[in-house]
Amino acid sequence: MALDHQISLDRLYEMIDDLRAELASHQSDHQAGDEKKGVYPDDYVSFNEAPILWSILSDLMGGWTAYGSELPKAIGVRADILNKFGKQMKHIPRRQALHIGDRTLSYLRSIEGQIAASVTRDSKGRSQIVDQPKPPEFASPSPLPPKSVVEVKGTLWKAVPNDVTIKGNIVRLSILLDQIVTLAKGSNLPAAAAALSPIDRAQLIAILETALKLLKAPLVEKSLFEKAKSMLAKTARKVAEKETEEAMGELANQAQDVLGDVIGQIF
Repeated sequence: MALDHQISLDRLYEMIDDLRAELASHQSDHQAGDEKKGVYPDDYVSFNEAPILWSILSDLMGGWTAYGSELPKAIGVRADILNKFGKQMKHIPRRQALHIGDRTLSYLRSIEGQIAASVTRDSKGRSQIVDQPKPPEFASPSPLPPKSVVEVKGTLWKAVPNDVTIKGNIVRLSILLDQIVTLAKGSNLPAAAAALSPIDRAQLIAILETALKLLKAPLVEKSLFEKAKSMLAKTARKVAEKETEEAMGELANQAQDVLGDVIGQIF
């Protein structure tokens, strides 16, 4: 059973290639143990160790809950198992993660015909979804101050290598940055209690939203990433000083570490 996914054909092929590489890496780790004794090293995984699978499942379900979605039935995996994997702190057996990945990979291959029938090609041969509905617009819970644009001068552009480790870190980073932006926009604390001033909050949102767009591009720019890393560090420091908005501070700490890895791997 194929669900109605708004995925381009190019994106589908990218999902298949990336997931195949990630599963091969986990399969290699699984087989590295003592097969005679049936003992395997680090035989449990969480979403942090399989970010590509986690992200693909999230995209297919339109969020992270398997209940109410037809995907569990379509790929042949119980909803409670998918939800356990999706709750970011939960670990599941590597063997089970490989099973979920294999079933997801088979499903992605099975919907190629459905997606191919719903796309057209532009003048450069790139696939585009036909009659793709416009996503709903949501208003920010609290207004942002004017002049929230952060100016960053470009210094060094580089192509993103086709490497499963780097792509995995980019997926992790995108998830973290998106969560930080959501928390920053959704805060309803009074100015005196908030960890960030209105202008600092607006600048954080502006630079992180720009970084999120850049992470989807084939070329990335170093100085913008460095600016984002600096603002994440500042956010974490302000949270620690004010002792409010701790969730945003913890995510900022995690994101600046992953962003540092991405900068080092690409540049």
